[in-house]
Amino acid sequence: MKKILFIFIILGVLFTGCDNNEGPFEYTYQNGDMLLLSADKPAKGWVQISSYYNGASIEAYKMELDDGILDGNFSVNDFKGQPMITMEAKKINIDGFKYTYRGKLIFNGITTIEGDFKFNSMEEFFTTLDNYANGVFNIDSVYKWLLKDSIVNGTYDDGSKRFVFKNAIIQEKIVRDNSTQREEYYDEFGNPTGTWKVIYLGEYNDKYPEIQPNSTISETNYINGKEVYNKIYSYDRKGFDYLISSYEDDGTFKKSINYIVNPAYFYGVSIEIRDSNNKLTLNINKDTDGKFRLINNMYNLDLKTKHFSDVRLDINDKKLIDLIESLELEKMYPYYDYDFTKYHSNSFVGDYTIY
Repeated sequence: MKKILFIFIILGVLFTGCDNNEGPFEYTYQNGDMLLLSADKPAKGWVQISSYYNGASIEAYKMELDDGILDGNFSVNDFKGQPMITMEAKKINIDGFKYTYRGKLIFNGITTIEGDFKFNSMEEFFTTLDNYANGVFNIDSVYKWLLKDSIVNGTYDDGSKRFVFKNAIIQEKIVRDNSTQREEYYDEFGNPTGTWKVIYLGEYNDKYPEIQPNSTISETNYINGKEVYNKIYSYDRKGFDYLISSYEDDGTFKKSINYIVNPAYFYGVSIEIRDSNNKLTLNINKDTDGKFRLINNMYNLDLKTKHFSDVRLDINDKKLIDLIESLELEKMYPYYDYDFTKYHSNSFVGDYTIY
């Protein structure tokens, strides 16, 4: 058995004990993990760790141990000695995890997570709390560590954040601030799934009067962990951009269509159609009679050679008609009045060719 002695007096941390824990205390490694010894035996019962703050000794945290490892209960105090994190739990066995507990985890004396918890190793547990006691970590670091790594099954909800965990994988994440609510969902493997949203709550009504409170300003759909649809509002351009993607059966990228509303003063909508080899750009603008029409100069970019080519087709070409119909512009931007029986009046005049 290899013993590692940490001299906490130098670091400003003192151990005190009760029950059969009289000390002296030292950490050691056994079976590949760390445990705490008291008088050369695995510690059992409550152990209090104190820290010096502004010249005074305060209780930084305390933990209940059995055989030198956490038995399920611990609490972490702020530097005024007030409890900020408390865990009340009992050891259980959950397949796939070494140190597991069932009970509740309480943050700030208010937010309670009831469920199952884990620690990847006792070394990580002891080191994290000792780093906090020694001033290396602040209390927020301990919060984040627990939320990220300790919950197996349970829900954290403090009113502004909601996290749902199952089998140590986050399933639902909802974060709310003054202006938005963001919603994310994950499958059993931790991959994005379903519909992610950003909902505008109405804080900036004077600045963005065109957006109604509780409107969805961003929406993303995932299938098999792949983004297949994205809709996001542009505050500057006052409209939605869309991205629609498709994939082969093996998950490789197949094609995407990106609708960009009012990308510059000249265009109403710019559309980029991309596959693995090329990107075709079409631009639609408001004509002198108020109708939105396609400008006949379309541009193709070879993604391998980075070579641009100018594409011009007759407006009655079936290939172009089918392409325009497939874009479903009336669905994406129903407030525009379209006319695709002819090109925009500012289009190139002359023979139509394909380069």
